[in-house]
Amino acid sequence: MSTQAQSLSRFVGEGSFQYDSVEDDCQCPIHRGESRPFTAPLGYRFADDVEGRKIPESTAKAVYEAHHSYMSGSDMHPSNICHCGIFYQDQLMGAVTIRAPLGRRRRLDWDSEGSVVPRPAGELDLSSLPSPVSDRAQRFIDPPKEEEIASSAVLGGTEIMELNRICIGVDMPNLASAGVARCQEQFLDSDSCPEDIRYFMTMVRADFDASMIRALRGKGWTLRSVSTPSEPGNRESKDIHDEYKWVWVCPAATTHEQEALTDYISAKTADGH
Repeated sequence: MSTQAQSLSRFVGEGSFQYDSVEDDCQCPIHRGESRPFTAPLGYRFADDVEGRKIPESTAKAVYEAHHSYMSGSDMHPSNICHCGIFYQDQLMGAVTIRAPLGRRRRLDWDSEGSVVPRPAGELDLSSLPSPVSDRAQRFIDPPKEEEIASSAVLGGTEIMELNRICIGVDMPNLASAGVARCQEQFLDSDSCPEDIRYFMTMVRADFDASMIRALRGKGWTLRSVSTPSEPGNRESKDIHDEYKWVWVCPAATTHEQEALTDYISAKTADGH
């Protein structure tokens, strides 16, 4: 028996593999089938069985409506380019939606090694943010000094593509990070991907599960800055616009090199969640 098979046998014997526990009346695309999704325990290497596949917008909307923590499926902007499903062992487990950022050009800064860095200290006064955002920001962001910035550039159009929504509909450690990586890979290989893409970005509400910081960072993402509340000038205002959000950036060229994250729950414990 192979090491992988022995590992699987051991986990099954201990009863650690389980069907996802969700309300019986959930009729989202993940849970309305004849069988519940089968989830893997922490410690079992499952990333090779995770796939990213293009899915219809209606499927993505239904997943967000049922399982997204703070955004519904009914208020999605029509500018989305691609909807990608996260699949484990051929079963839908979550969804990711990708688009070009709305109406904004973004400046990025790099160090001497060519790595994206947070906004410079002179532009990012973390101590002025309200509590507890300020405390968290000072823990997780280390703004460089101006002299540590080797180069800067303003990117716009489709040079930066935004993972506008990320949603996992099951309770499965590490699936979010592995699934996001697979969806990035799927998008880069698809006809929907613009030829001039250089970076991915995503935003996560600053009061949302702090362990996501370590999960994303472990997948090659850089916590670039904190987005402050503002009223959108080109679309309807929503509650999410009143929130502080972490701004993350990831080079598109390194997406294929990302490795599966295995310490997601350890990060949750370290963050006190």
